[in-house]
Formats: sequence, C-alpha cells, structure tokens
Amino acid sequence: MKTLSFFSLPLLLTCATALAKPLPPGRAAADSLCKLGASLLEAGKLAEAEGLFRSAAQKDPKYALPHVRLGACYLRRDSLDAALKAFDTALTKDRKSVEALNGLGLVYARQPRQALRAIDHFHQAVVIDKGYVEGWYNLAMTHLRMRNRDALSAFEDVLKADPRHPDAFFRIGTLHEEREDYAKAARAYEGQLAVHPKHEEARYRLGKTYRLLGENAKALEALSEVGGAFARGAVLEMAQVYRQQGQFGNAQAAFEGYIASLDEKERKLYRDLTRVLSGDALESYRALPADRREATLDRFWARRDPAPITDANERLVEHYRRVAHAREHFSEEASPWDARGDVYVRYGAPDHVSRFNDIRFEMDPGVVAVKERLMAQAGEHLAAILPRQEAEATGDRPSRPQVETVDPRGRPVFPVRPGVAWEYWVYARVAGGIEVVFTKDHTGKPYELASLPPEMIGLGSGARWLEMQPVRVVEQASARAPEAYRPDFAAGPLDFYAYAASFRGEAGKSRLEIYTGVPALSLAYAPVGRDSIATVERGVALYDTAGAEVHRHSDAVSLRRPAPGAEGSILPGVMAMDVPPGRYDMALQVRDPRSNRTQVYRRAVEVEAYGEAPLLLSDLEVGVAPPSGRAPEAFTKRGVSVVPMASRAFRKGQPIVVYYEIYNLTLPGGMSAYRVEYTVRSPERKGVGAKILSGMGKLLGVTKKESEVAIAYDLSGTKASEVGYLELNLDESETGPQELTATVTDAHTGRTATRVIQFSVDMR
Repeated sequence: MKTLSFFSLPLLLTCATALAKPLPPGRAAADSLCKLGASLLEAGKLAEAEGLFRSAAQKDPKYALPHVRLGACYLRRDSLDAALKAFDTALTKDRKSVEALNGLGLVYARQPRQALRAIDHFHQAVVIDKGYVEGWYNLAMTHLRMRNRDALSAFEDVLKADPRHPDAFFRIGTLHEEREDYAKAARAYEGQLAVHPKHEEARYRLGKTYRLLGENAKALEALSEVGGAFARGAVLEMAQVYRQQGQFGNAQAAFEGYIASLDEKERKLYRDLTRVLSGDALESYRALPADRREATLDRFWARRDPAPITDANERLVEHYRRVAHAREHFSEEASPWDARGDVYVRYGAPDHVSRFNDIRFEMDPGVVAVKERLMAQAGEHLAAILPRQEAEATGDRPSRPQVETVDPRGRPVFPVRPGVAWEYWVYARVAGGIEVVFTKDHTGKPYELASLPPEMIGLGSGARWLEMQPVRVVEQASARAPEAYRPDFAAGPLDFYAYAASFRGEAGKSRLEIYTGVPALSLAYAPVGRDSIATVERGVALYDTAGAEVHRHSDAVSLRRPAPGAEGSILPGVMAMDVPPGRYDMALQVRDPRSNRTQVYRRAVEVEAYGEAPLLLSDLEVGVAPPSGRAPEAFTKRGVSVVPMASRAFRKGQPIVVYYEIYNLTLPGGMSAYRVEYTVRSPERKGVGAKILSGMGKLLGVTKKESEVAIAYDLSGTKASEVGYLELNLDESETGPQELTATVTDAHTGRTATRVIQFSVDMR
C-alpha cells in the first residue's frame, strides 16, 4: 500500500503562540530567526536552518522553541541521538511543550523496540493539549505500525481533533478494509475524498470496496476517475466488475484504453507473445521483423478467441489482466516483474499458493493429487528436507515413546535453503500438474525460481532433486503447454451437436452450412403466451491457415419446448454463409443466455470449390423430413425441405433423409443423363436393412447383402445442376454406425463423383 510519510512535523515548524504579557528579552529576535529557519528547513536547506536555530537559542536561552526546531533538523538528518538531546533540552525549558513531547515520540518511534515509549510521549502531548492534532496523528500512526487494535480508535480521535484531517479518513478506511468491513471502509474513503478530492488511492480503494459490496455502478464510476500510480489497479478492478457482469467487451475496452495511454516500453509488455509461446513457435516469433509482429499478434489472439458469439476476445482480456496483475503485484523488486510474473502471465492464477509467512494447507483434490504424486517421486529423499513434528501422547493412555513424523502440508516438495523467503504455486491442470517454487535471499532481491541448495548437489538425492528443480519443471511444462486458459464466462457447459457441409454459393464462393442440435433437456425455458420458449445464441468464426479471421457471424434463435413425450429430442438449427473455398479452422459456440451455460466446438473444415467443371457433388446432408411437409425457410434449399440432424444419430423407425447437389452435368442436345448409386453399409459388418420411402429418378434396383444395401437410380433433366434426395427407413438395420456413399455418373462423359457420410442407428 502506498502511504504518506510515516510521521510529519508541521506543528514543529510553527512559531510560538504570542503571549499577552511582555516578551522576554531576545524573544522577538528568536521568533524571527525561528520563522526564517523554518522556511529554510522546509526547503531542505538543513545547514542554514540549523545555524539560525542555534542563533535563536543564543538570543533567548530560556526559550524551548529553538531547541524543538533543532530537533526537527536532526530528525531530517536521521541523527536520532542529537534529536533526542535537543527535544530533552526543550522540555527542561518548558515541561508542557507538546512540540517537544511530540518530537521525543518521533525519535523513539524510529528506534528499535521503543514504540511503547513513543506512544507514552505522544499521549502526554495530547493530554496537555487535547486539540493537538499532530500528536493524535502520530499516536495513531504508531499504533498502526505496531498493528495494535487501538489504531482504529486512535484515528477516530484524530478526526475529533480535526474533522477535516488530510489522512485520517483514509487510514480508517484501510483498517476497515483489512477487517473486511467494506461498508464502513467505503464510508471512510468517501470522507477522505470529501476533504481531499485528489487522493487517488482513496478513490481507487473506494471503487474496490464498492465492487466487493456489489455496488457495481458506483464502483465503475469511482474507478473510471482514478489516475496516476493507481490507474493500473483501477483498470484491473473495472475489468473484474465487467467480468462479473459478463461484459467482456467493456473489460477489453477498459484495458485497451489504458494500454493506449502508456509509453511505448510499457505498452509492449501487453503486446508481447514471448511469455505465451515456446519452442519453435517462440523462435519464429523472435525472428520476425517488428513490422510483422503486430499482424502475427492479432492472428495469434484471434485464433484463441473462445467465444465467437461476442465481439470481445475473452482470452485476450485474460492476457491483459495477467500482465496488469504481474506489473501490479510482482514488480516491486524487478522490472518488469520477477520470476512469478513470467509464470503468472503464462498460466494465470495458481490453484494453490503457500508462503513462508502464510502457510496454506492443500485442500483442493486436484492440488492434493499433484502433491502426492510429487512426494512419491521424491520418495525417501523427502524425509530429509521437511520439518519434523513430535507426536505427543494424549488422553488417559500411557505415554508412548515420542516419534518424529514428516509434515509436508503447506510446504513445497522441492527443497529450499533454511532462512530464505519462499513461495510455492501448484497448477493442477497444467502439463499433468506441476509445482513451481520461488525463493529470494533477502529484502531487496526479487523472487527467482528456486535452485537446489549447494550442499545437496553432491548427496545421493541430488540427482532426484535436479530432475524436479523449478527451472526444469517450467521448461518442460511450457514445452507441453505454452499457455493455459480456463474460460470463466459461463456457468457451465452446454451440450450440443454440430457438423458442417458445403454447397455451391454465389460469385465463385461456396456456401458453408453448419448444422447444430441442442438437446431439449439441456435448455432453460420461459413462458411466452401458451408456449415455453428457450433462446439459443450461436456464433461461428472461421480462420484461415495463417490464423487470420475470415468470417464471423452470430445470431439468436427461439426454440419451443417439445411436446410431452418428446423431451429427449434434439432441437435443430443451421447457420449458413458464403465463403471463399479453402481450409479453415472453425470455432462454433452455442450459449443458453438464461442459464449462462455454453460450449465451444472447434475443428478444421474443408470448403470445396465448386467450379464449372468437371462433374462435382456437394457434401451430403442427413436429416429428417419435416413433420408437416413444410419446414422453416432456413431448412429449405432449392425447393427441398430437410430438417438437419446434427447428431447424425437416428432412432430405429425414424426415416433418414439424404440431400445433396450435383454440379456440371453435361447437356448434349439440351438433356442430361446420369446415374445415382447409393450404398449403405455397416463398418462393423452388422446387418443393414433399408427400405426406400422416396427418391428421385427411375429406380433400377436394390441389392441387399448382410452388411450392405445398394440402390441405383437413372435420371435425366435439362439443367447442369440438379438436386439429389433419398429417404430411407432403416428399421431393419442393426444398431450401430452406418456409412452412406452416393456416387453420380454422367452417362454422356462417364465421369463420376462420390461423397460419403457417416451416421448411426440407435435404439428407439
């Protein structure tokens, strides 16, 4: 916490109160010299000030004030013995000099183990003059330094003496904040800003306490006005508010506005990828010229955007937060941060933290599992490094011989040297679970990854510990997992099914259709009139092989709760877009906003080019016929309606529909002639039974084998592009995976084109 100067001396530098009776000889001259010396002391000209105070003491040998002033000079020089002598001399001349008593309190407060004497002198001063604000304040600050519970009431006494004191409200606020009484802390910080409107730390802490009280609007208002040294902390708090509200776009805007205000050196920390890459990717990035790194940076984060539905990149927001956190908490003794910052930016907040001065036992089952695995890896060498505790006899049982047992709780498995500060983190989900240990030798030195104590290197256990040393652990973990991120923008996962198919599009592009299916039981519904309706938000992002975003689309659809008896059904949907042919990485997200459950599905998709030659087939779409014979417009292509089945799983007795399109048939004499052959087979060589419910063309025949059914049609037409459609009843097929192949042969050229799709037949 940034603080004001621990003690201040304004009242030591004031002139003596004029008395009604005549001044002693030399008093006026002494006062004049003291006043001039006080100005020099405030300007830091200690030698000249000291000379004037000595002259004042000579002008009026019985006057206490010159000696008080000399004591203040010595305090500025940190010459405590000389200051003590000067304040003692002042007291011999005026036993009720509150300035002298206050000065002695300041001297004792700076000396080791003399805090109680300091408190006694401050207390004497305020007993003599109950309105002596400086004495009350220094008394309170001494209680604060000693961590006494009296500190809070002492600062309240300061406010009784001066209701507009420039620091007391702030100190009261910090004490209430430490006690987690955030309502009282907020009132204190409000009071501080009323008397000192430009107190940036008070405004920052006020915003933070508002957030902890759940008063988000007030928190954002206060934090948005914070500047100076607390701007970074304020942005972290604002981002936390926005994240709690699910407003990641606002969080990203807050971070990026703050980053834009930084100087170039500081701004680069947020734009640097070296701490989230490793191996060849890191070397390639470092080899890039500066002008190409920005484009690489944008592609890197775009491909890691976990939520295509939103405009924000939640993973990038988390990266900004980690960098800001590392700068805020790990940069006191190293720039831009110590070794903890490097690990934090890469992997985020640990699952467990324990420190030499704040031992925390491992409680999370995942953390405990990592700890137990590492202890087993250390084996018999562990007992030699962990502290021992004696088991005591208890109750009425006879005492047994005392034995020593190893207690590993709250301590790192890796050995650290006695007497050093240590901190250890556990990541249960990184690279199978890792422990990272940091140490520092003494104050002023930064935390570093712990190294094996030299005295252990030559021992038999040295080789085992070298395998487990933190530098090696981090290197191996970063090779396996260069960065880690767990989405925190959803209440839980939402199951859904998806697959993609492509068709010929407009203007040389291909039409990519993404079919989704959400289990009806997984959605939250709300009454709308006589119906129960769920809303599903969907979003898709496509990235090219270089990682650049090519297409992004999101929408929301309303789905009616299925009728009784059909609760287990899958609610279908489709998203369609025209994109250039090529290979893409697809990120597809489906979210239920009512329950805030979501899931992101990622896979590579190949979008075919459907040019003007040769004979081509689109992908195959499988689904069911609409119950009423008509389907929503989104499910209709070229006059044919198919309700897509994203799960590609059909119950026995449920007819399956196959839809596809044929391109570039030849038309000699204006007529096409082609044959379509379908094969339905079981990869597991189970029985397949297919009955044709409807098809297109002249049926040539159906050939049945034990694990395969073949169907052939002859067709003709007047267009180079035609629709293919087949509806089958697979009630006689055994359950399990099935594969359908469609082959089209152009009778005029003999050219063929084939497509295959997998699906499954399940029990009713």
